[in-house]
Amino acid sequence: LNPDMFAAWTTYLPSIAQTCRKISDVAGYEVSENIAFVDFISRAAFDMFETVMYGSTSFTTNSKVASSEDIEFVKAAQSAFDITGALLSNPMEKVFEGDLYKKFVVNMDKTF
Repeated sequence: LNPDMFAAWTTYLPSIAQTCRKISDVAGYEVSENIAFVDFISRAAFDMFETVMYGSTSFTTNSKVASSEDIEFVKAAQSAFDITGALLSNPMEKVFEGDLYKKFVVNMDKTF
């Protein structure tokens, strides 16, 4: 983990700003040519989070440099988070290992 994460925010803010600049540089092209806006925003959040946690990012917002493995990771993580909300409101889905729970497990497995 990036040790700067635990220091004053001024130590990692420049890294986030640099990541945001790079995201901004490709936003117009990516959203109009490759990625739905909602997916682009999810990838941007992931890129910023990754920058804070690890001090660098895989730039999943840039289709010219992002690996398919990184893109799949972001998709699986987003899907798992979405499903978590539904599972919290319907715990019997997990108890009986219903379709939604199985989908959650598949997506979580992709994040490891």
